Amino acid sequence: MRKYFVVLAALAVAALLISTAAPAAGGSRVIRFIEVDNEGTDVFIDADHNNRPSAGDSFIARPVLYAWARGGGRGERIGHANVMCTFASGHGAFCQGTFFLPGGTIEGQSYTPLSNKVKVAVTGGTGVYAGARGTFTSRNIRDARDADGNFVSVSADVIRLLS
Repeated sequence: MRKYFVVLAALAVAALLISTAAPAAGGSRVIRFIEVDNEGTDVFIDADHNNRPSAGDSFIARPVLYAWARGGGRGERIGHANVMCTFASGHGAFCQGTFFLPGGTIEGQSYTPLSNKVKVAVTGGTGVYAGARGTFTSRNIRDARDADGNFVSVSADVIRLLS
C-alpha cells in the first residue's frame, strides 16, 4: 500500500527550483528539484474502511522541496507542496497539488496511472508563475527509513513551463 502513496506523493511534486531554471529549446523554462516525502506527514483517508487504496479513498501529502545540487544531490530547502489524490481505481488516481516556492506557487492536476514515473499537467500559478502552463514529471529515485522508522521517498522532479 505504501508504494501507491510514494507514487502519489511524487506528484506533489510535484515543486520547482528557481535558482536552476534555464531556458530550453523553444523558449520553455525548465525547473529541477528534489522532493522528499516522509510518511509522518501523510494522511490516508480510507473511505470504505478496507485498509487498502480503492476507488474514493484519498491520500494527502506535504513533501519538502530542495534545490537540485550539482551531481543531482539535494541542496537547500526551497519550499513545500500540498498534494491530494483521490483513487479512481486500483491503477490510478486524480491528483492535484500546489507547490509553494520563492516568488509564488505553481498548480498542477491530472489523472495519473500509479507507477514510479508520473507526468502531471501544470494548470496555473501565482506571483512569478501567474498563468503557468506546462508539465511536471517526477521519478522516484530512492526509498528508505528515517531515524524514527518512517518511510521516506526521494524523487527527482522536473517542471517544463511553456513560454
